[in-house]
Amino acid sequence: MIALDTNVLVRFFTRDDPEQFAKVRALVSKEDESFFIPDIAAVEMVWVLAGSYEWPRDRIVAALRQLITRTNTEFQNRAGFSRAVMAYENGADFADALIHEICLSAGCDSLATFDNKMRRIFPETTFEP
Repeated sequence: MIALDTNVLVRFFTRDDPEQFAKVRALVSKEDESFFIPDIAAVEMVWVLAGSYEWPRDRIVAALRQLITRTNTEFQNRAGFSRAVMAYENGADFADALIHEICLSAGCDSLATFDNKMRRIFPETTFEP
């Protein structure tokens, strides 16, 4: 299994460097290989696409969904990652949504946060300390 770093994911989706994109495409086209997307690499990818490339949310959601549907790609928690993408699609910050999912999958009953938006989006499982 090969882990993919943020810059590889960004090159794959933006295609802004033809030489690097060709290398990434050749790598991920290997049908006999499996890939791992670390949660932090996905979070960084969203930040880069939204900030540096000014991609709209729906385009970023489409990229995230493309990763989820790849049968040879693994995540730290595919179901939690998918729920975080859905929350992001519905207005949540992606990093916050993924933090929320990681905490729940770790067995936490709730998440203490001062983030008002996060508490509004996940009112059943977040609270202000």
